[in-house]
Amino acid sequence: YRWVHKDISENDFLPIPLMKYNPPRVLDDSDLHCEYYCLSVYKDLASAKSNYKETYVRRSKVKEELAENFKKNIGDHSVKLKLAKQDGISDLPNTKTGHFSFHPYEDCKFLEKVIGIFDNFV
Repeated sequence: YRWVHKDISENDFLPIPLMKYNPPRVLDDSDLHCEYYCLSVYKDLASAKSNYKETYVRRSKVKEELAENFKKNIGDHSVKLKLAKQDGISDLPNTKTGHFSFHPYEDCKFLEKVIGIFDNFV
């Protein structure tokens, strides 16, 4: 599962450094390695929605505009993806958050891998 916009496009499957909107981050040298170019993915819908809502609420407590920009830039839906070994490599899901990092191969066609879309606020 990955966070996307309601109208899904290939842009929803870009790593942060390649996004049109690249959120400001404080980076140390370790952040500049390949991990920064992975895609954030979740093992199940519950994990994707829970982490999305936590991030949205955390940003809204700082400033409502941050939460709205997050929704605008990242989307407010999650998609279920049917990924296979030939699509890329990943680490194991975090046991608490369900998050894992996915490094797609160049020829991975994400839009063809979508098998469901879900509103993160429902």
